Amino acid sequence: MSGYMRTSAVVGIVALMLCLGLALIGLAWAAGCVLPIAALAGGYMGGSAQKDDPSKTARNTRHGALAGLVIVLLGLAGRFAAGIAAPQSAAIDWASDGCLTVMAVVVGAVLGGIGGWAYVRQQPEKQTGYKPT
Repeated sequence: MSGYMRTSAVVGIVALMLCLGLALIGLAWAAGCVLPIAALAGGYMGGSAQKDDPSKTARNTRHGALAGLVIVLLGLAGRFAAGIAAPQSAAIDWASDGCLTVMAVVVGAVLGGIGGWAYVRQQPEKQTGYKPT
């Protein structure tokens, strides 16, 4: 299993549980804050776990974006599971949650890609000490 897939699974399950818990205690709106941060961290940690060639920036960015997308989708699954399990405390408002879903997916994919890109961009600087402009 690749580093990005392993990271997607681990961080995605953590995001699922976190969003599920937040929604059950009445803080479903907090998923909008948790998911982008989890996607960014997942993209960066996926690059770290992958140990891929730093010169393959585009590939790492794509894999980071995919990791961010998986993490966000798992987190949203936790949010919607809470809405189904406890509809009185975590009711799903389709207008706001639909907007949250679209925004979270887009932002999660972008930030996951940025996380993957940031990792490989940092590697030549660590290895050589050279900081390109």
